[in-house]
Amino acid sequence: MKNLKLFIVLIFVFLLPFSFLACKTASESRAQTTAAVITEAKSPTEKPSETSKTGEEENMKDYKLVITVGGEKLFAEFENNSSAEALFEKLLDSSITVDLEDYGDFEKVGPLPWSLIKNDSTITTSPGDVILYGGNQITLYYDQNTWSFTRLAHIEGASRESLLAVLGDGSVKAVFSVEKGE
Repeated sequence: MKNLKLFIVLIFVFLLPFSFLACKTASESRAQTTAAVITEAKSPTEKPSETSKTGEEENMKDYKLVITVGGEKLFAEFENNSSAEALFEKLLDSSITVDLEDYGDFEKVGPLPWSLIKNDSTITTSPGDVILYGGNQITLYYDQNTWSFTRLAHIEGASRESLLAVLGDGSVKAVFSVEKGE
């Protein structure tokens, strides 16, 4: 009798793991079948990343970057690059306030709360350029400088004098946001 009980227990111990494997395999098979059905339901020419990217570009073109300093609003047109797209997406969620400091008598620069992808190339800035520097610094140029960085946007109708009239001397708080363009 003892041998029979031992035999039943041993069979149970050896077969139990196989029954769990069978359950897991059936569950995985159902998940794979469901994923295949969902994939087949999509149009074969429609790729999710392409569709959403096109929508983002179209949406970005409909918006302006707004930089508010001391109640004055500066409007900038976004550049067509992945860095500007990333900034646009972040600002759609919420505006940010950046403490900008003078640097080199040609720009005001301050830290972003996050890093953005860089698309650096050697460029010469002009008054009104909104530049990404180092992936995590935003810079408003009111004069020229040549360096390797990423242009995010350009303030419409900007000159050194008009920008300094808004930005002033020393540090300043700037609110960056987006608004639907006209």
